[in-house]
Amino acid sequence: MNASTLVKLIVRTPRKFGEIVSAALFEAGAGGIEEQDGGKRLVVYAADRDSAEGIAARARALLGVALPGPNGVALDIEVDVGSDWASAWTLHLGQIVLTPSLVIQPLRDETPAPAGSRRIVYDPKLSFGDGAHATTRLAAVAIERACRARTGLSVLDFGSGTGVLAFVALFSGAEFAWGLDVDPVSIEAAQRNSTLNGLEQRTRFSLPTERPERRFDLVIANLEAPALLSCASDLSGLAARAERLILTGFLAAKEAEIVAAFDSHFCLEKSEYESDWALVELSPRG
Repeated sequence: MNASTLVKLIVRTPRKFGEIVSAALFEAGAGGIEEQDGGKRLVVYAADRDSAEGIAARARALLGVALPGPNGVALDIEVDVGSDWASAWTLHLGQIVLTPSLVIQPLRDETPAPAGSRRIVYDPKLSFGDGAHATTRLAAVAIERACRARTGLSVLDFGSGTGVLAFVALFSGAEFAWGLDVDPVSIEAAQRNSTLNGLEQRTRFSLPTERPERRFDLVIANLEAPALLSCASDLSGLAARAERLILTGFLAAKEAEIVAAFDSHFCLEKSEYESDWALVELSPRG
C-alpha cells in the first residue's frame, strides 16, 4: 500500500453488542480497535485493503454465529488517499489508567502521572494494546495484586504483545519477566518499550521457538478464547511449576469452557469481570 493511503474497517454497532463485536474483530485478526461515538463506531486500521477485507470477512462469519439474524451491525471499508496511515491511528491515544498506581501513555504524551501513580510509556505500534481494553485492565490489576503480595516473582507473559503486562509486573515488584509472542513486530516493539521504561535488564522477549527452560512463579495470558483453547496444553506445561496462572481475553460466556480446558492440572481460585469480559486465576492441583 502507498504510504500516503489510509485503510480503515469501519464497524457500526448497537452499543449493547459492542463487546461481542469487538471480540469478533480481535478473533478475526484486528491488531487494535479504536472506539468512537461511545462504542457505537469501531475502527480497525489495516496495512492494505486486502487485509481489511480479510478481517471483515472473518468478522462477518463470526458475528453470523454470535449474533444470528438482523443485528444492526454494519461493516464497511474506507480508503483515504493522502493520509499518513502509519501514524493516523495513534492520534487518539493518550494516558489511560491501568491500575490505581499505574497509567500507560504513548511516548509523545507528556501528561504527568496522577498523584501516587507512575507512568508506563510506549512507542505506538499497530499491534500494541494501549490499555483501553477491559481485559488489559483486568489483567493489570490481577498482576499488580499478585506481585505486590510477594515481591521478587519471576513472570511469564504468554502472548505478550509489546510488553505492557510484563511492565506492570515489574513495576509492581516482580524481579524478572519473559514475554513470548508469535509476532516478530511485537517482539521488536516490546524490546524498544522495555528500554523506554528502563527495564531492559529485567526483561526478555522472544518467539515461542525460544522456549524458556526456567521456572516461573506467575504465568499470565491475555488471549482470545480460541487461542487459549488451542494452546492450553502448551500453556499448562509452562505453568506447571508456577504458583498461579492468570487467564483473560475472553468473554464471560466462555469462562466455563476455558476453565474446563485447564481443569486436569489447575483449579479455579478466583473470577473477575468487567463488562462482558472475564479473568480467572488458577492454581496448580496437588
